[in-house]
Amino acid sequence: MITKTLMMLMQTATMTASPDDGAITTYRIELESPGGPMPFVLELRHADQDVVASIVNGPERIELRGVMAHGNEETIIPLIIPCGYADSSIQTGRWNAGIGTGVWTKRRSTGNASVPWSAQAVNDPHDRFDPVADAGDNRAFAGRWSVDFSSSDERAIGIFDVDQLHRATGTFLTTTGDYRYLEGRVDGDLMRLSCFDGAHAFLFHARMQDDGTIDGEFWSGNWWHETWTATRDASAELPDGFKEVNIVGDGDVRNLTLPDLNGTSTQLGELLGRVTIIDVFGSWCPNCADASILLHEFEQRYRDRGLKVVGIAFEVSDNPTDAAKSVTKHMQQFVGTGSPWPVLIGGNTNKAAAGEALPFIDRVKSYPTLLFVDSTGRIRATYSGYRGPATGDAHTTMRAQLEQTIKRLLDDN
Repeated sequence: MITKTLMMLMQTATMTASPDDGAITTYRIELESPGGPMPFVLELRHADQDVVASIVNGPERIELRGVMAHGNEETIIPLIIPCGYADSSIQTGRWNAGIGTGVWTKRRSTGNASVPWSAQAVNDPHDRFDPVADAGDNRAFAGRWSVDFSSSDERAIGIFDVDQLHRATGTFLTTTGDYRYLEGRVDGDLMRLSCFDGAHAFLFHARMQDDGTIDGEFWSGNWWHETWTATRDASAELPDGFKEVNIVGDGDVRNLTLPDLNGTSTQLGELLGRVTIIDVFGSWCPNCADASILLHEFEQRYRDRGLKVVGIAFEVSDNPTDAAKSVTKHMQQFVGTGSPWPVLIGGNTNKAAAGEALPFIDRVKSYPTLLFVDSTGRIRATYSGYRGPATGDAHTTMRAQLEQTIKRLLDDN
């Protein structure tokens, strides 16, 4: 049924191959937002009697499995595409000649959200925004910018690149994480960027002023809007992630007791190794997904020397069973089945409550927060926030610093 449904969808659009040999059909999906269309690109591919859906953001492809087909051959009703770890799904409606409609649903702490969308088939996975007619000469958006978001007292950094086809890529770095892979285009004095990863949907408008500064707007889904400004600053830097969270007392983590994914009360001291990284994370958090991938790499590289990883998850749902299911999905997608490390459930996503649940640090400022623990169960270093792969050099620098911390502690213990 899935294969027939996919073939009918693909036959309504331009295909890169026949449906029998792994054909890919590319759709631009525009979520409805108060700021206008919030586009992302979705690829559908037939593989081994299954459907594989992939979200495209610049160089990133997020593969989604478990696609479900509904209806029958006559109705062509179609697909529910679960967004894995994100507690959300892309549900399609009717399709005709490569044009379709549907809704993105997402579980939020304030209740489920639904965002309608429309879609059309496109030939290029980077065909995200339509050009603006008579936009005038394009302004120079490429470079590094010091950014002020209206909702924050802390500076952010914008890094943008624009190619000869006026396609723009980039991201924003903040003290709590980054906005991952943004993609869009520049038309005259307007740059538009968007991102969708299953958990978040972002839209940025940047309007360059005559003095070379930027006035911008930012929308997240259909529930958040704020303004931002930016000034070009090639030397802009963020605070040191190793200095954002302080250790309380002697930093002894051993006596903390929390339920594991089976609901069994577990004392943290039972799980520690020669050196342990405690990953304070949430399955709903894309930066945490990036961190899990990196931690898995470190754990494989240094496990023979005694490195262990333990997760403490803070989840959207207060129901322990639902929280455990969300964490299990996260671990399966980003670490693999048969996860090499245990995860405990710390509570819900509220940062103040999370800080109280972890009495050995003064706060949880961001997800993820990494705690580096020695063989005596005491925290020796903390790292707050994350610089994901989309941040380029910042990511390279951060991962080198984290690895140096691991090697230093292994050498000391």
